[in-house]
Amino acid sequence: MPMSLTPDSATYDPARHGERLETVVRYRPYAWPARILFTLLFAGFGLGFIGAAFFFARQVTVDCSHDTATCTITKTYPLLGARREWHDLASVRGTGLWSRRTKNGGMLYAVTLRTDAGEDSISASYAAFYARQGQKRALDAFLADADAPPLHILYDRGSPVGFVMCAFSLVMLWTLWTTWQVATVRFEWWRGAVVLERRRWPLALWSRAFQLAEVTGARVEERGMRRRNTYRVLLALGSGATVPLLTVPGSGYGMHSEVAAELNAAIARRQPAPARY
Repeated sequence: MPMSLTPDSATYDPARHGERLETVVRYRPYAWPARILFTLLFAGFGLGFIGAAFFFARQVTVDCSHDTATCTITKTYPLLGARREWHDLASVRGTGLWSRRTKNGGMLYAVTLRTDAGEDSISASYAAFYARQGQKRALDAFLADADAPPLHILYDRGSPVGFVMCAFSLVMLWTLWTTWQVATVRFEWWRGAVVLERRRWPLALWSRAFQLAEVTGARVEERGMRRRNTYRVLLALGSGATVPLLTVPGSGYGMHSEVAAELNAAIARRQPAPARY
């Protein structure tokens, strides 16, 4: 006995006739292998770019005072705050200049502090010779004069490249999050409704219900993106409007067409169809 979808369908009990109360179709924009690959790639590159962004965007200052007999190296990172290193002036024996050759044959330099514990650079970043030479001369003059006023050096200003890399990494992590979207279409036969719910792990983002008679079919929308086509499944409504199952398109036409065909079959029968998990 087929289930009636008329307003008096509340008098019909599908469970008593051995029929499902709901048919569930789940739709993902990417297959599991692609999702795992995207997770490894985007998470790795995204976290790597964030680390590099914090390195390039940090600000390094050097503050030395004969009154406190210390030299303080402060490294300030965006969002993470400041990290300080203290050196006793009595243990500082002088300064040095380390050099490093770049890939194009140029040279970059870093100022070092020579202490009783050894020699180490003020910061891991390197810069042009004229900038580091001026900083080294200022430190040497301060160490040589016991009556010198407190010294403040802006060793590294922080590059805008760091903020650009941070923004790019956040975009990559956002893209990764979108690949884990899942759309669930529930045919609630017992009340003649179709419920579309979009989830992006672990949150439920959006839900909308339609009358079963209002949904006329499903189709695959194809999009061209840099010579690589992407696809998404749309629900067609009687008003002529379409509702995408997910806002983000995915790859693999066959997977999307299979979901659209299953939805069309369920809509055409207007009765329970095999569940898809």
